[in-house]
Amino acid sequence: MRWHWDKVKRLDMGRGIALFLLVASPWYVAMFFRHGMSFINRFFIHDHIKRLSVGVHGDNGTFQYFIQQLGYAAFPWVAFLPFALVAWYRWRSDPKSRSETSTFDNRRMIHSFCASWGILSFGLLAMMVTKFHHYVFPLIPPVAILIGLFLDDIWEGRIKRLGPVSLVGIAILALVAQDLVAPAGKGVLHGYTQIVGLFIYKYSRPYPEGARYDISMPILAFAAGFSLLLAGMASARLRRGAVVATLLLALVMGHWLTQHHMVELAPHWTQKHIMEEYYAKKKSPAERLVAFQMNWKGENFYTGNRVVVHVSTKNKNFEKWLDKHRGERHFFITEYKRFKRMSSRAKAASGPLKPFADTCNKYKAGWADEL
Repeated sequence: MRWHWDKVKRLDMGRGIALFLLVASPWYVAMFFRHGMSFINRFFIHDHIKRLSVGVHGDNGTFQYFIQQLGYAAFPWVAFLPFALVAWYRWRSDPKSRSETSTFDNRRMIHSFCASWGILSFGLLAMMVTKFHHYVFPLIPPVAILIGLFLDDIWEGRIKRLGPVSLVGIAILALVAQDLVAPAGKGVLHGYTQIVGLFIYKYSRPYPEGARYDISMPILAFAAGFSLLLAGMASARLRRGAVVATLLLALVMGHWLTQHHMVELAPHWTQKHIMEEYYAKKKSPAERLVAFQMNWKGENFYTGNRVVVHVSTKNKNFEKWLDKHRGERHFFITEYKRFKRMSSRAKAASGPLKPFADTCNKYKAGWADEL
């Protein structure tokens, strides 16, 4: 690494810092004026310093934790990662790249910047006591750039012997794919459910049942396709065609995951469809939505914060609200396993709460025609 102080001097630091503060600070200032030191203690102390040093929520683990998650998050490109890092080291030590006038200089700087970004980020994440699967995402941009540079080396023929790369890459793909095609277990910590586990917070939440949600065979098919293309890269005659086909297959996989699989899963991780039906069924603004023993914020977001929230299980505020609104028509939402308890505590004159939009395995809603 080298320090390019001449480039730093060209930056307009004064206006840059002022613009940064103007864009970034309003939310922090507003939250501090509204909540005072409780905001500082929660946001900076609890959710930053304590997550780093003592652990709150989440998982625990060693540096191996994020190696595993990086394998899932960067699949299938993770097959190239070891070689991209080796390529960075070779560029770093190549005498041709040390001249300021060399055509290799910009490439060397990009290699060094991305490698430093990835290594430092990985070190910080591995050091943190609190660990979540999605914490791996800051590693993806530098890893993607390093792999892109390595693919450019393959395209331009700078790497002559690709046989070992293909063999090791196929072995890495097989190792990750074997984990991803395993049967689903409880929550999202086993098999193909780990794909959605990269995007969520509570890993014990149930994964929906049914063949439509089982993506083990598509994952296996994509892994087999990528493996064949990696083998094709070992041939100088097929190399460029294999690189193009790999890029296209990755686009197909990305499109399928985001536009099909995640869309299929969405009703089980969002309240959007429940809220849409609530607004379709309510007959007047006076018919409120009551959130019972839940605090997932979707109920706040989709109602414009007009939801009646009763989080605590230790007070009688829920019953007091019910008694105040007896004889009225209202709607209720809670976590799936708490619906019967909510219905029995509501004691509606019209009988048990009537479920609606019952297509989600995490939240369940119902209404009473007369409390």
